Amino acid sequence: MGTKSYDILSSLVPGFIMLLSYLPFFGYQYDKDYVIGYTAIAFGLGYLLNTLGSWLENFFFFTWGGVPSSNLLEGKGIKRVKVYNHESIKSSLKK
Repeated sequence: MGTKSYDILSSLVPGFIMLLSYLPFFGYQYDKDYVIGYTAIAFGLGYLLNTLGSWLENFFFFTWGGVPSSNLLEGKGIKRVKVYNHESIKSSLKK
C-alpha cells in the first residue's frame, strides 16, 4: 500500500487547523521549537477527523435526501443547482 502526498495533506491540513485553533483554549501558545510534535499531533487529529467524516457520511446523505451526485443525475435539483440535461449525461455514462 503506497502513501501519496494527497493522503498526507488531507490529514495534515485539517489537523493543523484544528490544532492551532484549539491551542489557546488549552492555555498553550504556538512555539516554533515544537514543529515536529505539532506535525505528529496534527496528522493524528486530521486522521481522526477523516475517520469521523467517513462514519457520518451515511447520516449526511440521509439528511440531504440521498447521494447528491445521484440526485442530480435523476433530475432532482437543489436550491440553486439543477442539471437540465441529466438524461443525456446518464446515457453517456452508460455507454
